[in-house]
Amino acid sequence: VITVFSIIVQLSSERYTGVAQMFLRDRVNVAVMAYFVVVCVCGVFLSLSVKHDWVPRAAVAVMMVATAVGLVMMLPYFAYVFRFLEPTNLIDRIRAQAVDGLTRGAASREAERAQAAQAPALAAMEELTDLTSNSISGKDKIIASRAVDSICDFVLQYMDAKPRFHAEWFKLGADIRDNPDFVAMDPESLADLERNRTWLEWKALRQYLGIY
Repeated sequence: VITVFSIIVQLSSERYTGVAQMFLRDRVNVAVMAYFVVVCVCGVFLSLSVKHDWVPRAAVAVMMVATAVGLVMMLPYFAYVFRFLEPTNLIDRIRAQAVDGLTRGAASREAERAQAAQAPALAAMEELTDLTSNSISGKDKIIASRAVDSICDFVLQYMDAKPRFHAEWFKLGADIRDNPDFVAMDPESLADLERNRTWLEWKALRQYLGIY
C-alpha cells in the first residue's frame, strides 16, 4: 500500500505542486500509514518471539485480527486516496485549508501569530495559480476554471472576514516580504499597501493577471 501510493502521489506532485505535503498533512493518510507500519513491526517482533516449545497465543490472535483489519481496510482506503487526489478535491482542500488558517491566525491579537498566517494564505493563492496554469497548459478547461473560481471564492471569503482581522495582519511580515511580487516593490508602494490594508487583494490581482 505504501509503495503504490508513494508512486501515485509522486505522479500527482509532478502535475500539481504541494500534493505531497497535503497528502502527509491529512490525518486519515497519516493514521492509516502509521497503522500499517506499526502492525508490520509488531509482526516482525512476534515472529521472533515464537519458539518450538512456546507460542504466545494471545499475541498471535491479536496479530491475526490486526492483519485482517489491515487487509479489509485496504479497499476503502484505496477509494479514499483516489478521491483525495482528484484535482477538483485538491483545489477545494487547498482553499478550505487556506481560509481556515487565515481566519484563525489573522484574527489573533498577537503580532507574530497574525503575521505567521500571511505566508500560508500567499502560498495557497500561488498553489491555485500553478494549478490553473498547469491545467491550461494541459488543455484541461474544467480544472482550470475550477481553480480560478477557487481563487475568487478565497478572496470573497477573505473580504467577508476582513473587518474582524487584527491590525497586525495588514502589516507585511518578514515571511512574505521576500516574495518576488513584494521584494521588488518600492518601499513607498509597500507602505501604501499596508496603509490601505490591501496587500492580499493586490496579490490576488497579480495572480489573476499572471493567469490571463
